[in-house]
Amino acid sequence: MIQQVIDELGMSANAQVVRTLVTTYAQAETLKFKGSPTIRINDLDIEPDAGRMDEFGLSCRLYKVKGIEQNLPDPRWLKDGMRRAKKEEDEKAMLEREKIGVASFDAKPLPRKYGMTTFKTEKGKKGPKKKDGKKNKKDAEEKER
Repeated sequence: MIQQVIDELGMSANAQVVRTLVTTYAQAETLKFKGSPTIRINDLDIEPDAGRMDEFGLSCRLYKVKGIEQNLPDPRWLKDGMRRAKKEEDEKAMLEREKIGVASFDAKPLPRKYGMTTFKTEKGKKGPKKKDGKKNKKDAEEKER
């Protein structure tokens, strides 16, 4: 079922299926293993109500699909989980590309002909001076006070 959904969604190039054999109760508790089969995508259980389950151990797992208990999860859960994971991966890749784009832009200094000059007022604030070299009227009034 997993491989069928991977192929159906066209994700065979990106998907990596990892099988974990759980053989001890200690291992089941450490992995928070809710029974066999448990399917997780990016460490999230595909069953929508799995968060409510707090029992772990070596047992067969039953899934309630449309009110009926069965030994396999609903394939729609698997598809939804894979789509969500793909969307998260795409968003993460986009953010990484943006970071790289900004970093490469910031790393390039502007050519000298685009240089800027700033002027400091008496209080250390940056501000322009008039062409004749006098401070603007507001600065002059503040100085008189």
